[in-house]
Amino acid sequence: MGSVFERSCLENGVLWAEVSRQDVAQAGASSETLSGLVNYLATIDEAQVALLLEEQPNNRVDVSLRARPGYNVAVVAGSLGGGGHELAAGCQVSGTLSEVRVKVLEALSEQMLARA
Repeated sequence: MGSVFERSCLENGVLWAEVSRQDVAQAGASSETLSGLVNYLATIDEAQVALLLEEQPNNRVDVSLRARPGYNVAVVAGSLGGGGHELAAGCQVSGTLSEVRVKVLEALSEQMLARA
């Protein structure tokens, strides 16, 4: 899963990474490993919000969100059909990894601007 970290990106306090089905197959990763990835991303000092996008079959993407206190990722997940808690939330969104990334980053940006 090292390549996932190499491709991760930090923008405006959001640290995000994408995991393709190919990444999972090559690494032989489990769902526990993937849930650990978003939690690890959330430990990075510069990240106010951590986002993990995991490609699923049938043109779907699992979205996992973690936040530092003061940010509410449940609002973002809820706006995309999911739910959770203020600091940990998720959803599943239809589309490709890049399409879903754009949707989620836009929703996060709106929520973070509303907080400012």
